[in-house]
This record gives sequence, C-alpha cells and structure tokens, in this order.
Amino acid sequence: MPAGKPAYIWSGTEWIPRGLQIGAKYQPGQPSASASTTGDLWIDSNTNIPYVWNGTSWVITSASVNLSAYLTTASASAIYAPIASPALTGIPTAPTASVGTDNTQIATTAFVYDQASLFSNRNLLYNGAMQIHQRSASVAGITATNYYTADRWNIAISSLGTWTQTVENDAPTGSGFRKSQKMLCTVADASPSASDYLIVSQIIEGQDVQRIAKGTASAQQLTLSFWVKSNIVGTYIVNIYDYDNTRWVAGSYTISASATWERKIITFSADSTGVLDNDNAASLSVDFWLGAGSTYTSGSLSTNWNNTVGNRAPGQTNLASAINNYWQITGVQLEIGPNASQFEFKKYEQDLSECQRYYEKSYDLSVVPGSVTTSGMVMGGYIMPTAANYTIRIGTRYIVAKRAAGNVTIYDSAGNVGKVNLPDTTTNKTGAVVASNEFGLTVEGYAGATVTDARMYYHYVANAEL
Repeated sequence: MPAGKPAYIWSGTEWIPRGLQIGAKYQPGQPSASASTTGDLWIDSNTNIPYVWNGTSWVITSASVNLSAYLTTASASAIYAPIASPALTGIPTAPTASVGTDNTQIATTAFVYDQASLFSNRNLLYNGAMQIHQRSASVAGITATNYYTADRWNIAISSLGTWTQTVENDAPTGSGFRKSQKMLCTVADASPSASDYLIVSQIIEGQDVQRIAKGTASAQQLTLSFWVKSNIVGTYIVNIYDYDNTRWVAGSYTISASATWERKIITFSADSTGVLDNDNAASLSVDFWLGAGSTYTSGSLSTNWNNTVGNRAPGQTNLASAINNYWQITGVQLEIGPNASQFEFKKYEQDLSECQRYYEKSYDLSVVPGSVTTSGMVMGGYIMPTAANYTIRIGTRYIVAKRAAGNVTIYDSAGNVGKVNLPDTTTNKTGAVVASNEFGLTVEGYAGATVTDARMYYHYVANAEL
C-alpha cells in the first residue's frame, strides 16, 4: 500500500474504509529486510496480525491485536462506538474546557464542577428585570442624583437636562421580561458644559464582588448583557467603575434601529491591579452613560482598566439633545467570564428581599411613601412618664436586615414627615427615631402631660442604599 493513501478492508460484502493513512504491507509472508524501513507496518494476510520493522526484524505490535476482529461491520460496531449517536462504555475522558466556555465542545465532569458556582447567583446585579419599584413607578422633574423608581438603580446627573423616569410595562416580546426602566427628556440640553453628565448606574457592595478576584493574578473578565431601546440611534458607553481604587474600564454598544428592542453584550477585561475591599461599602458599579461633557469624552475609549477621566465616555451620544428623547433598559446581567448566559430570572419574593436589604418601607408595595394611608402602619407602644410629658415608645424589627443602619424617616397617616399618630391626638404628633441599626428601629411619640391610650402608629422608610 502506498504511503499516505487510505486503506480498506473487505467485510465479505463491501470494502470498509479503515483510515490507515500510513505506508503498510499486506501480504502472507514477511517482506524482505532490504525492502523494509524502520517503522514500516506489515499485516500478515494469513493471520491479520500487525508487525512493525524495528530495523532488524518484524516485531508484533501487540500480541492481543488481531485485525480479523475488525473485518466485519458487526464486529467493528461491537468494539468501536459509531460516529453518529455513540453509546460509550467504561470511563471515557476528554479535554476540560476553561470556565466560561460556551460552544459545542464536550463538557467533562471537571468542567461542570468548575461551572457549578456560576449556575445560580451568577448575576452580580439586583433587580435587572426592573420588577421591583418600592419608591414609585414614575417620577418627573429629575435634575439631581438619587434613587427614584426601579430599586437599586441610581441616576447620577450634573446639569444635563430634566428627566422623567418611569417603570414601564414594556419589554422585548418573547424574552420573559415584562417591565423596563425608561428615561424621558423633558428639558433638553443640546450643548453640554464640560463637566455635565447623565448616568444610570447600579452600585455593588464589596462583599458581593470578591469572587471576581480583582487585583490578583486570577482576576476574572466580566460580561454585561441587557436589552435596550431608544429613539436615538448611535454609540453609547458603559463603564465598570472601581470605587476602592478609582479605576474604570469602558465598553461601547450601538443602538442601530430607532424604537426597537436590541440585545447587547459587552465583555470587560480582567484587572490584576487594585483589590476590592471586602466590606459593605461601595466597591464596583455598572454605569450606563446617556450624555457627557468634554471632561469625560476628550480621551479615547479604553477597553483596559485605567484612571484617565477623559477616557470614560468618548463617542457618547447625547440623549439630552432634544425633548422626548428616551432610553429604556431591562434584562441587565453582569456575570463572571467572557460569555453571556441566559438571564437569571428569580422569584418575585427573592428579588424583593434582595432589594429590601437596601430599601424597605412599611407602606404597601404599590403605595408611594408619604401617601395618606393607614395600611401597613406599625402599631404598639408603652408609656414612659417624664417630669412634664408622657412618651410612647415602639421598637420595630425590619423585614430584612439592612446593609447598614442607614437613614430612617417616619410619617403619620397623613404623610407628615417626622410625625406619628396617637389615639388622643390622631395625626401630626411629634415623633422621633431614637435608635436604629441594621435590624430595626425604635420610635418615640410625645403625648403631652396626660395620656389615656398608650398606643402609637407610624409609617417608616429605611434607606441603606450605597
């Protein structure tokens, strides 16, 4: 058989390709030494036993190998798995893919084990589906940095237009999402000053991002995926911002079609510089830029971590260029690795509980804090007599432990801030938060010189946002 040509074996009814891509001799007797070269293969056609020429003699390659076992299709299928739908036995092995691999490569048990930690809780962000909005579903006249509608999502703004933010019952058809967050321009700023900016962001505490191993040789890439829609096509910028080391990395996406939902995926490089603090303070954020002045756009977009301010948002479209411009987003997920997985949907209860670590209210979920209502009010109390007045005190435990003690605001049933309800005087009686921590608060109401009923009622909002 000439070298480099395929070999075939007669099964009795047909010639079966055996894939011998080597020089081989198939004959009943030994080839002559003069015609043989070290490494040549000879198959004895009488016994179908293979031999190799070692330079001086023909040596059996394996005493247990006999090619007659492979001569028929039936016997071959009993030994080798077919290419189509193989049924393997024993303990077959395969190369193990790296964590985050997303293709048709075979997954070994080692790969599955390594990936297990990414299957659940893989989304580093909260409320990415915009399901939770405890504060309000709509806020107009926004010109200052704060949290307004969808929980955990912050607006950072400096003199760049006026905005209405809403949670909309609008999302990509068939995606599984039902809500989105929308920014609508109501007062335009077509010529931003150098220091102007508008950013929608989520800030993450350090304890929740240790697994990305930032600042070490094992630092991980991060991949951001989301659905977005706007009436203004163009280039938009996203940063991952490191609060602990004042570093950032940028990525861009393009809105290609007006008023059309588009899914975007951006992978950010790993950063071996700057370890993140392992605490409950701000460590990392995802910043969606919607407009920026030259202070932030004068450099060049850097996909490597840096601290050059001008590199934060070069090429950013100015959404504030005209009134009624809008930008909507949902399905936001930030995960470890170079690939985007399907969105990690959670039960409503879990989404709500995660958000309540940062913001909790006594009001019904659909009621804006400060509204006129008695539903959900805390009730209780005991009398503490003083020299001139009676004080009624109530301790309340939070539904979910907070990130930190934070800020607590109390209301009476008429929506008056810093007031409580006392049966003797109804609403608008002075109250105060006299103690609070991550787990609850204590409120005092001042009843006056006489009191016949020791009960007190109030609403509260506990805010421990970053």
